[in-house]
Amino acid sequence: MEDGDVGHRWCGGDGVVPLTRSFMEQLFGTLRRDFATLKQEIAAEVKELKQEVVELGQWIDTLEQAQDAREEELDCHKRDLLTLQDKNQELQYRIEDLENRRQDGGWWSSNQPDGTQNSREEQIFAQFERFYSNLYMAEELNYEVVEDYLTSVPLTRISLAASEMLDGDITISEVLVAIQRLPSGKAPGADGFSADYYKSFGSLLAPILAWLYNRQGVAAPLSPTM
Repeated sequence: MEDGDVGHRWCGGDGVVPLTRSFMEQLFGTLRRDFATLKQEIAAEVKELKQEVVELGQWIDTLEQAQDAREEELDCHKRDLLTLQDKNQELQYRIEDLENRRQDGGWWSSNQPDGTQNSREEQIFAQFERFYSNLYMAEELNYEVVEDYLTSVPLTRISLAASEMLDGDITISEVLVAIQRLPSGKAPGADGFSADYYKSFGSLLAPILAWLYNRQGVAAPLSPTM
């Protein structure tokens, strides 16, 4: 076989064109796949970056809101501080005024029955004692005046059944109704128990309280705390 024949078989004739076309098709196919993969990766990165941008914006908004809240809180503290400073200054003025009045003998003073003023402590205390002793002194009742008043007033008479009910013993159901009507959230009474305690254990306490109220009403007057 001649060398020219070999060269013609590999390089000449119809052999080169099919080989080149097949190679180019494979190359283009590989490039298309690589390009599609690269495009997907870029799209995924862009999507991730967009999400990060959104989260960053939300984080910035949160920081701005927190900063606004801190500034508002700081302004509130400043206003409270100014108020306290004003009250402190006013209190200092009042203390100075009281001190000056005490030194001048004008801190304690009261009006005497004759219209004069007195600044001596023992006389002021005596005046207070006389005033409140007379204020809370029990006056003797004039029963004739009371009887005349009650006779002149048209009093409504209740029925015999209502009178018997009022004069009868306090029932357990009445105690339960009274317990349920106690206002919640109030401070405990003299016994140290709150209204919520009585409401929680009303079914257990009502019989005891009913017996106690009826017993107190017969044996002795009710105590002021009951």
